[in-house]
Amino acid sequence: SPQHVLSSTHSTTSPFAQLVHNMIRLRIEHEERRGNITGVRMWRTMRPHLTLGLPRDPLVEHFSVSPEEALENFLAEGRYSSVHDCGADGKALFPLLGAAMMGDEGLVRSLLEAKADPTRRYRGQTWRVSGLIRGTAPLHAAAGLAENPAVFEILIRNAPQLLHEPIKAGVGPFRGVTALHIAAAIGNAPGILGLARGSERAGVPLDVNRTISINRVTPLQAALFYG
Repeated sequence: SPQHVLSSTHSTTSPFAQLVHNMIRLRIEHEERRGNITGVRMWRTMRPHLTLGLPRDPLVEHFSVSPEEALENFLAEGRYSSVHDCGADGKALFPLLGAAMMGDEGLVRSLLEAKADPTRRYRGQTWRVSGLIRGTAPLHAAAGLAENPAVFEILIRNAPQLLHEPIKAGVGPFRGVTALHIAAAIGNAPGILGLARGSERAGVPLDVNRTISINRVTPLQAALFYG
């Protein structure tokens, strides 16, 4: 029963894990009280990464659900009215971007089947906690956090042009940065594998010599400098 699952999970949760889960819940509640829906969505998206390797949160139910139910729950938790919603100002974290950052293959697939736009760009403020930069598409966001190669393959299959399109950051240090630059710079090996597989299956060669506009750095050099 759900009650048994929660009680047995609680007994195996370490004090450190409880502290982390409590801090994340409090942060989400704080953003909810402020009415900052973008903040709520960001912390919910980041939760799987911040708790990676920890026992699951005993206060969050984890039961097998259908893809349709998983998508419905994801939209409800983020307070999205539809797969296209991103807030009244059109700048907040939209569903496909969040799912790509989470590396959730099922959600990414369901959102794309529901006609979410894989080429859509984030137009909000930069979030230092996640590395989310203004002008990023879901593929760029995945390169910075997701470690599921299948997510990259799905996104590339639906928008192969994003393999070579950089972050639309205008001027500044992120001008010319591609998904491969991002994955190489942070040492995201599964992400690089996903980009390579997606490139091969889409029939679009992966440009490993593409340079960042501001300093002419290639993905390999980004890996050597930062990865």
